[in-house]
Amino acid sequence: MKKRVLLKLAALVLALVMLLGGPALAAETKASDCFADPVATLTRAGGGHIHIEFVARTKMVMDKLGVSKVQIYQTNGLLAATIYYTYPGYGYMVASNTKRHSAVVDYAATAGRSYYAVVDFYAKDDSGGYIQTKTTNTVTA
Repeated sequence: MKKRVLLKLAALVLALVMLLGGPALAAETKASDCFADPVATLTRAGGGHIHIEFVARTKMVMDKLGVSKVQIYQTNGLLAATIYYTYPGYGYMVASNTKRHSAVVDYAATAGRSYYAVVDFYAKDDSGGYIQTKTTNTVTA
């Protein structure tokens, strides 16, 4: 009787682990397998502006590829801005039917302050959407 209860309990635990943990692990593996070393760099552009330069690369042609979101932080941890590719004027951050896309996002910063950015690389194909996050270097505007 004890053995039977233990087997049912073990089966239930295994089912829960597979149900709850499996998809998250699979999605992470797919994202890391999908991207081919995406790069994001912050540069000082002068006049208080900074540029977020990125190159998104995948191992195969994707329906959509680029950066879906850029969060710009001051080095004290305060969020200065969030830019989505869906915002007017930022559609160029994502391209269609390609395995490589690069662009530059301009941000009017406060001169003399230091910033870094957290960049969400985005790829989408028939299998679903993938996101890989990278943090840039720090620059002073």
